[in-house]
Amino acid sequence: MFGYLYAIQNGAEWIYDTDDDNQPIGEGLAQFDAEITTKGLTYGLSEKVPNKNATMRRLFNPYAFWGQKTVWPRGFPLENIQEQNDPSAFFLCERIKTPAIQQGLVTKDPDVDAIYRLLQADKFTGLNTFEEHCVDYSQHYCISSFT
Repeated sequence: MFGYLYAIQNGAEWIYDTDDDNQPIGEGLAQFDAEITTKGLTYGLSEKVPNKNATMRRLFNPYAFWGQKTVWPRGFPLENIQEQNDPSAFFLCERIKTPAIQQGLVTKDPDVDAIYRLLQADKFTGLNTFEEHCVDYSQHYCISSFT
């Protein structure tokens, strides 16, 4: 935490934080959006859509789009792991403010919740499993979340 505060206090424009065993693949850091605005798919609450399930409209599990519908990210509330992303909460935007915090996904043994890792990971192959039809992770995708 002190590293973040130090970087901000000293005028850092970007802060790159990663695990000791992860690194960006493909285009590296260039694959993150550096522009003020971007376009893409957003997910979250909207005044235009009735609020059917407020909790799941505030939570987003990206792993379903990268071939792992049963995986949940670190910090995802355990009481909601059986629920799916609300399809009515997606919006295609031509111009939105680029999210201040961007998170990349990791291939093979991803940064998932520890409980998932303990219960689901194969002891020989880790979590290097993808479904037959999933999004190509090497392409650029902007999925941001707003509430």
